[in-house]
Amino acid sequence: MRYLSRLVFSGIGFAIIASSFCTTAQSASRFELKSGDRVVFVGDTLMEREQAYGWMELMLTSRFPDREITFRNLGWSGDTPAGISRLGLSLRQAGHEPAGEGWKLLSQQIQDAKPTVAMIGYGMASSFEGEAGLAGFEEDYQRLIKLLKQTRPDVRLVLLSPIPHESLGPPWPGPTAHNAQLAAYAKVVARLAASNGATLVPLFDLFAASVGRLTPLTTNGIHLSDTGYRTLAESLEGQLFGSETGGKWRSGVAVEPLRQAIMRKNEWFFHRSRPANLAYILGFRKGEQGQNAVEIQRFDGLIAAEE
Repeated sequence: MRYLSRLVFSGIGFAIIASSFCTTAQSASRFELKSGDRVVFVGDTLMEREQAYGWMELMLTSRFPDREITFRNLGWSGDTPAGISRLGLSLRQAGHEPAGEGWKLLSQQIQDAKPTVAMIGYGMASSFEGEAGLAGFEEDYQRLIKLLKQTRPDVRLVLLSPIPHESLGPPWPGPTAHNAQLAAYAKVVARLAASNGATLVPLFDLFAASVGRLTPLTTNGIHLSDTGYRTLAESLEGQLFGSETGGKWRSGVAVEPLRQAIMRKNEWFFHRSRPANLAYILGFRKGEQGQNAVEIQRFDGLIAAEE
């Protein structure tokens, strides 16, 4: 699977202090998934790359093994709540796209997915705009929440703040200034969660500063590694379900085969939702080759088989 990334930035080391956050008001309500739920992950690189590791989906699936729940990952590397990265190289190569085309595509993908639960993870890409980008970030994020509620009024929202910038030491630059920016964006996410009745997962706080960690959680300071995504899943579990002993997904002979099936399904859906010639199949030039979109529907059977 090939993933797009527009951000390759550097490195504060952080470790999980999950125990001090697992008894928040959000976790006290005991989040629950129901049979028939469609969980959609939407966000920037934090969400897109989860599909390559599957830890979050594994945790959520194994918490409710007797229920029919499906997951769709709509994350896009380097994206913002306005969908600016969602056009990708294929659209830019196809010619100058109309204004707002990225938001149009994001909106259509959400409407097609029909989420009953939306887990949203924006902030890292937007944080590089600094203080000047905060107002626009909040406005675009609120518009996204409004769209989700219009798509399904009873949609349950889970908002993940951005992770902090991990310190990896030389030759990576120090992350202090960037973490100040990330903290400001994390506050916006918290405010949006409170005003929209959403569950907040404060990753910026959960992934607390810790110099000298033996195993880094990112590959470059801002993008999680396999270990980082497993840690994220543990944090998410604590926030949603409380501080009791972790679920069975953390060990057991069936865990890895299940995770592999999840990742295979994710790969099929990645190709189904993001054809290489996106502009001509789903975008603003679909009038020329849009009839070929029928071919990508053949992935549906492969996705269903893994589910």
